[in-house]
Amino acid sequence: MESFTPLHYVAEKGDIDLLDKFLLACLESIMDRTIRDETALHIVVKNSKLEACKVLLGWLRMSLNLQLLNLKDEKGNTVMYIAVSNSQTEVCYPSIYLVLVFIR
Repeated sequence: MESFTPLHYVAEKGDIDLLDKFLLACLESIMDRTIRDETALHIVVKNSKLEACKVLLGWLRMSLNLQLLNLKDEKGNTVMYIAVSNSQTEVCYPSIYLVLVFIR
């Protein structure tokens, strides 16, 4: 199972209630990576789990840790690159918004 943490597994399934519970218990887990260097955000985007993506982006905004958006998986792909490659523009807009708001 590629060294998935419970958070990664829940992200893959798109279970937004459990995502919230895991992140409420341990916000730092949002930075956990698989052996393929994927974060939970990489996983939700790769699996087209839009609602789960929104939940993760919301938690990311609260954590003020935007470096997650720039992390690359083992293939060198950021979350934004994966989203654009899969024509998931609905993922790109909130991500760009987060970056713009916190740059100011």
